[in-house]
Amino acid sequence: MTDHTPEHAIDRDHRPVEGLDDRDGLVVREERLVVGTERVAGERVVVRTRIVTEDVTFTIPLRREEVEIVRVPVDRATTPTAAVEAGTSTADVDREWTDGERDLRADEQEIVVRAERPVFATEVVEVERIRLVRSVTREEVPVTTEVAREQVEVGHVDPVDGAPRA
Repeated sequence: MTDHTPEHAIDRDHRPVEGLDDRDGLVVREERLVVGTERVAGERVVVRTRIVTEDVTFTIPLRREEVEIVRVPVDRATTPTAAVEAGTSTADVDREWTDGERDLRADEQEIVVRAERPVFATEVVEVERIRLVRSVTREEVPVTTEVAREQVEVGHVDPVDGAPRA
Protein backbone atom coordinates (compact mmCIF):
# COMPACT_ATOMS: atom_id res chain seq x y z
CA MET A 1 0.00 0.00 0.00
CA THR A 2 1.31 3.46 -0.89
CA ASP A 3 1.28 6.37 1.44
CA HIS A 4 -1.09 9.12 0.22
CA THR A 5 -0.06 11.62 2.84
CA PRO A 6 0.36 15.00 1.23
CA GLU A 7 3.64 16.68 1.98
CA HIS A 8 1.92 19.92 2.92
CA ALA A 9 -0.48 18.48 5.54
CA ILE A 10 0.10 20.24 8.86
CA ASP A 11 -1.83 20.58 12.10
CA ARG A 12 -2.85 23.70 14.02
CA ASP A 13 0.54 24.01 15.62
CA HIS A 14 2.18 23.90 12.18
CA ARG A 15 3.57 20.42 12.69
CA PRO A 16 3.40 17.86 9.89
CA VAL A 17 0.54 15.36 10.27
CA GLU A 18 1.50 11.71 9.89
CA GLY A 19 -0.72 9.07 8.30
CA LEU A 20 -3.33 11.40 6.72
CA ASP A 21 -4.78 10.08 3.47
CA ASP A 22 -6.19 12.43 0.76
CA ARG A 23 -9.21 10.17 0.47
CA ASP A 24 -10.05 10.79 4.13
CA GLY A 25 -11.05 14.46 3.65
CA LEU A 26 -13.27 16.92 1.80
CA VAL A 27 -12.44 20.01 -0.17
CA VAL A 28 -14.34 23.03 1.07
CA ARG A 29 -15.20 25.66 -1.54
CA GLU A 30 -16.66 29.15 -1.57
CA GLU A 31 -17.58 31.76 -4.11
CA ARG A 32 -15.37 34.79 -4.38
CA LEU A 33 -16.72 38.02 -5.77
CA VAL A 34 -14.75 39.26 -8.75
CA VAL A 35 -15.47 42.95 -9.29
CA GLY A 36 -14.60 44.85 -12.44
CA THR A 37 -16.13 47.14 -15.03
CA GLU A 38 -17.09 46.90 -18.66
CA ARG A 39 -17.89 49.64 -21.15
CA VAL A 40 -21.42 49.55 -22.50
CA ALA A 41 -23.45 51.97 -24.58
CA GLY A 42 -25.12 54.44 -22.25
CA GLU A 43 -26.75 57.60 -23.35
CA ARG A 44 -26.86 58.58 -27.02
CA VAL A 45 -26.33 62.18 -28.08
CA VAL A 46 -27.50 63.51 -31.43
CA VAL A 47 -26.24 66.81 -32.79
CA ARG A 48 -28.21 68.33 -35.63
CA THR A 49 -28.81 71.70 -37.15
CA ARG A 50 -32.15 73.17 -38.06
CA ILE A 51 -33.10 76.12 -40.20
CA VAL A 52 -34.69 79.16 -38.57
CA THR A 53 -35.57 82.35 -40.37
CA GLU A 54 -35.71 85.89 -39.12
CA ASP A 55 -36.67 89.20 -40.70
CA VAL A 56 -33.75 91.56 -41.23
CA THR A 57 -34.32 95.22 -42.11
CA PHE A 58 -31.71 97.47 -43.70
CA THR A 59 -31.96 101.08 -44.82
CA ILE A 60 -30.03 101.80 -47.96
CA PRO A 61 -29.77 105.11 -49.86
CA LEU A 62 -31.24 105.04 -53.37
CA ARG A 63 -30.70 107.65 -56.10
CA ARG A 64 -32.97 108.50 -59.00
CA GLU A 65 -32.93 111.00 -61.81
CA GLU A 66 -35.71 113.53 -62.09
CA VAL A 67 -36.76 115.42 -65.19
CA GLU A 68 -37.26 119.12 -65.14
CA ILE A 69 -38.26 121.34 -68.03
CA VAL A 70 -35.84 124.17 -68.61
CA ARG A 71 -36.91 126.78 -71.14
CA VAL A 72 -34.16 128.66 -72.97
CA PRO A 73 -34.92 131.41 -75.49
CA VAL A 74 -33.84 130.53 -79.02
CA ASP A 75 -31.32 132.78 -80.72
CA ARG A 76 -33.19 134.46 -83.57
CA ALA A 77 -30.27 134.00 -85.93
CA THR A 78 -30.94 130.29 -86.02
CA THR A 79 -34.31 130.69 -87.80
CA PRO A 80 -34.54 131.50 -91.55
CA THR A 81 -36.32 134.81 -90.92
CA ALA A 82 -33.78 135.87 -88.34
CA ALA A 83 -30.94 134.88 -90.68
CA VAL A 84 -32.27 137.14 -93.46
CA GLU A 85 -32.75 139.97 -90.99
CA ALA A 86 -29.19 139.46 -89.83
CA GLY A 87 -27.90 139.92 -93.37
CA THR A 88 -27.42 136.32 -94.40
CA SER A 89 -28.41 135.55 -97.96
CA THR A 90 -31.55 133.56 -98.57
CA ALA A 91 -29.63 131.04 -100.64
CA ASP A 92 -27.47 130.14 -97.65
CA VAL A 93 -30.53 129.84 -95.42
CA ASP A 94 -32.34 127.65 -97.97
CA ARG A 95 -29.41 125.26 -98.03
CA GLU A 96 -29.56 124.92 -94.24
CA TRP A 97 -33.33 124.57 -94.02
CA THR A 98 -35.28 122.26 -96.24
CA ASP A 99 -38.89 122.92 -97.09
CA GLY A 100 -40.17 120.25 -94.70
CA GLU A 101 -38.35 121.76 -91.78
CA ARG A 102 -40.00 125.14 -92.19
CA ASP A 103 -43.45 123.67 -91.44
CA LEU A 104 -44.83 123.30 -87.98
CA ARG A 105 -45.16 119.76 -86.85
CA ALA A 106 -45.55 117.74 -83.64
CA ASP A 107 -42.26 116.39 -82.34
CA GLU A 108 -41.18 114.16 -79.52
CA GLN A 109 -37.99 113.05 -77.94
CA GLU A 110 -37.64 110.14 -75.52
CA ILE A 111 -35.22 110.44 -72.64
CA VAL A 112 -34.37 107.52 -70.36
CA VAL A 113 -34.55 108.50 -66.72
CA ARG A 114 -32.56 106.20 -64.46
CA ALA A 115 -33.24 105.14 -60.88
CA GLU A 116 -31.60 102.77 -58.42
CA ARG A 117 -33.51 99.90 -56.89
CA PRO A 118 -32.48 97.67 -54.01
CA VAL A 119 -30.82 94.43 -55.06
CA PHE A 120 -29.84 91.77 -52.58
CA ALA A 121 -28.81 88.15 -52.43
CA THR A 122 -27.92 85.76 -49.64
CA GLU A 123 -24.76 83.74 -49.33
CA VAL A 124 -23.91 80.92 -46.97
CA VAL A 125 -20.86 81.56 -44.80
CA GLU A 126 -19.34 79.53 -41.98
CA VAL A 127 -19.75 81.24 -38.63
CA GLU A 128 -18.60 78.66 -36.08
CA ARG A 129 -17.48 75.07 -35.70
CA ILE A 130 -19.14 72.82 -33.11
CA ARG A 131 -17.37 69.89 -31.44
CA LEU A 132 -18.52 67.50 -28.75
CA VAL A 133 -15.95 66.84 -26.08
CA ARG A 134 -16.23 63.74 -23.93
CA SER A 135 -15.06 63.81 -20.36
CA VAL A 136 -14.94 60.96 -17.86
CA THR A 137 -16.47 61.44 -14.43
CA ARG A 138 -15.56 59.00 -11.67
CA GLU A 139 -17.98 58.06 -8.91
CA GLU A 140 -18.09 55.41 -6.21
CA VAL A 141 -21.08 53.08 -6.58
CA PRO A 142 -21.84 50.46 -3.89
CA VAL A 143 -22.60 47.00 -5.32
CA THR A 144 -24.30 44.33 -3.22
CA THR A 145 -24.60 40.70 -4.25
CA GLU A 146 -24.84 37.29 -2.63
CA VAL A 147 -21.97 34.80 -2.52
CA ALA A 148 -22.19 31.21 -1.30
CA ARG A 149 -19.75 29.06 0.63
CA GLU A 150 -19.72 25.57 2.04
CA GLN A 151 -19.74 25.05 5.80
CA VAL A 152 -18.29 21.93 7.34
CA GLU A 153 -20.27 20.07 9.96
CA VAL A 154 -19.03 16.98 11.71
CA GLY A 155 -21.61 14.50 12.90
CA HIS A 156 -21.37 10.99 14.27
CA VAL A 157 -23.20 8.02 12.82
CA ASP A 158 -24.41 5.11 14.93
CA PRO A 159 -22.44 2.05 13.76
CA VAL A 160 -25.35 -0.29 14.36
CA ASP A 161 -28.25 1.30 12.51
CA GLY A 162 -26.42 4.04 10.50
CA ALA A 163 -28.56 6.81 12.00
CA PRO A 164 -26.90 10.13 12.87
CA ARG A 165 -26.15 10.72 16.55
CA ALA A 166 -26.36 13.98 18.34
